[in-house]
Amino acid sequence: QGSQIQVNVGDIEPVKAKIESENDKIALALYAMGTGAMDYSNNNVNELVNPDESLWKWVSIEGEVKRTKGLTSF
Repeated sequence: QGSQIQVNVGDIEPVKAKIESENDKIALALYAMGTGAMDYSNNNVNELVNPDESLWKWVSIEGEVKRTKGLTSF
């Protein structure tokens, strides 16, 4: 703990252009992640969906970065 993780998807403008020209759903997801639109860490319903993590263990961005040593699968 104590370290900060920064999510960097690179230059967002080409991704935005691809969304507009090709209606690319993957590009749309990358754009949403890169702009923070998918960050629900402070406003979520995790307990409603998966009470006490009884169905599965939630994976945080921090946990995924540690698991992959900062590499992505994109």
